[in-house]
Amino acid sequence: MSVIMAARELRKLQFWVRAEQDPDFLVFARIASETDELPAGSERRHWAAEALKAKDAQIASLEAAYQERALVAAKNLIQKYERIVEPAS
Repeated sequence: MSVIMAARELRKLQFWVRAEQDPDFLVFARIASETDELPAGSERRHWAAEALKAKDAQIASLEAAYQERALVAAKNLIQKYERIVEPAS
């Protein structure tokens, strides 16, 4: 999953677990907020090919810039919440 898509999904989870002030969730909230105008996931099918081409360069650059922070925050979230959420069987 891309960093942008992960941020959008974790933003939903942030509200679900009522962790609005958790600094690790806030990393993903910031990423989601800063990239909300970019096409990601299934919404890409509604964009023109030329417009996607232009946005894809921006997406790649932002994904690379966010990668390290997102990985650290994700690892922290796993450590905090792994005991609360049981894996699906």
